[in-house]
Amino acid sequence: MLWLLVVLPLLAFSFYLVGRVWVGSKKRPPLKDKPLVSFLIPAYKSEKTIRECIESVLRLDYPKKEIIVVNDYPDRTPQIAQKLGAKVINKKERQGKAKSLNEAAKTAKGKILFFLDSDTIIREDALKKVVPWFTDKKIGVVAPRYIAMNTDRLFSRFVSMENSYNSTIFKMHMQFGSMLSFRGCGIAIRASTFRKLGGWAQTLIEDSDFAIRIMRSGLRTQYEPEAIVETYEPETFSELKKQKLRWGRGSGYAIFNNKGSYVANKQVIFNFVPYFIIVALVFLSLFAQIFSITQMIVFYTQYPFLFFMGAFYYFLYLLLIVYLSLVMHNAILIVPERLERKDILYTPFFTLIYTPMILLFYVGGIVIGVVDRIKKKSDVDFKYW
Repeated sequence: MLWLLVVLPLLAFSFYLVGRVWVGSKKRPPLKDKPLVSFLIPAYKSEKTIRECIESVLRLDYPKKEIIVVNDYPDRTPQIAQKLGAKVINKKERQGKAKSLNEAAKTAKGKILFFLDSDTIIREDALKKVVPWFTDKKIGVVAPRYIAMNTDRLFSRFVSMENSYNSTIFKMHMQFGSMLSFRGCGIAIRASTFRKLGGWAQTLIEDSDFAIRIMRSGLRTQYEPEAIVETYEPETFSELKKQKLRWGRGSGYAIFNNKGSYVANKQVIFNFVPYFIIVALVFLSLFAQIFSITQMIVFYTQYPFLFFMGAFYYFLYLLLIVYLSLVMHNAILIVPERLERKDILYTPFFTLIYTPMILLFYVGGIVIGVVDRIKKKSDVDFKYW
């Protein structure tokens, strides 16, 4: 099992290295044309965050932009948005993020649609780094880098570290020409592409669904790590559980609906197959020791206390190897992306507490999503929001 201390860090380093090679070869086109960009902001109970969101758009160092807010909750959001110069579409009842944004897109005049959640802000120079990529007609979507706005709580700091982990993976995916997925809290999409593909699907994670449709269409999703959006991340256990279960359930729908596309995707193969192989090798390694363990049981039949103590310490030894391997694996993927390098001190806790917890939520959500899809239940249930 000691081989795991080499293989997992080596796998992480290979992902990091592939991403670094892409960064070194990345050539963003110059910003020549400045088309109108329409910012589409879905709002639900957003009166506490909508001002900061819109003001961040107004501060953008980019001349041509419009702001459209779709609000479906009776609070002060419309008044705040209108006072800041945004166009507001008011809905009398909650209809969900996808429908709201699709409706807003119908009135948008921009050649580029930038979808921005109401609890998210965009940095001043982001558009100048996003817009140039659309000169390439094969690019339908440009994804910025996602950073947590709030890192003063333990769980939100862990989510921020997860974002850094994902940034390394996104860079690795770009070596294959496109990202596998993106987050809908801040994403730029060519307007003609968005309308051609039918807009957002009415599902729990419409961003992953759209990402797979982009790949099927032959277009690409470009990652631009120098363009940054900051979003509010879960701060409590209940918020985190709700988010990850929803994402897992939505992923279950996406996998079920697009299983053929995922199976044939080279990013999926390169990203996930090595982990399946490692898990298989771990089990094979354990099975290979069954014979020696059987002999030990026979030898210690007369000394049951010694047997149980030996088995207990052996189990701890295996757990320690797995844990240390994962800590090194995560550190290699997270630390180079962090603005605060001291977060390397949090990596052991991230690995011990956060990683198994969100895996449990994700897997549980995926199972629920697949079962719901088999039962032909609706993709959208507001109790998960």
